[in-house]
Amino acid sequence: MKDIQDKNKNQIKKSVSFKNIEDINFEENEKAISYISSCFDNKNIYYGYGGFILNNNQKYIVKGIGKDDIYSKIENIGGEIVACQKIIDMAISLKIKFIVIYHSYIGIEKWANNDWELKNDGTIKFYEFINDAKNKIKINFINVTTEDNGIIEAKNIALDTLEKNKYSNI
Repeated sequence: MKDIQDKNKNQIKKSVSFKNIEDINFEENEKAISYISSCFDNKNIYYGYGGFILNNNQKYIVKGIGKDDIYSKIENIGGEIVACQKIIDMAISLKIKFIVIYHSYIGIEKWANNDWELKNDGTIKFYEFINDAKNKIKINFINVTTEDNGIIEAKNIALDTLEKNKYSNI
């Protein structure tokens, strides 16, 4: 966990578009980084999502599965959207004021910032969620490759959750 925090501390400093992280007027425990990922079961038509927040030397995990909702219609992408929403909800409940969300699908950032057309109910709902959340927390999105260690860990959380729950009635 410490390696990911140290590695990404410099990335956060370089990537924050609205200010440098040192200039953000929050206490250290009010800043966090997070990783999100997802997976999809084509046979049963449901998604798994996973992610974690690193804040104040603590790791907080989000995970779950979904089926027959607006997000399962957009498959793996839907799971990543839900992971992002769950991370933001958890960050707000932890009283985090600024979060960097590392993701591997560029659409997360593009839909959140309304840079891409919102073509379905899932992306519209996601955009509306982000707009509301921005009143409570500052959010910065960073697109990274699927080979990033944090993304791999988030993906493993999603896969493990999906595998453990594949026979459950969602």
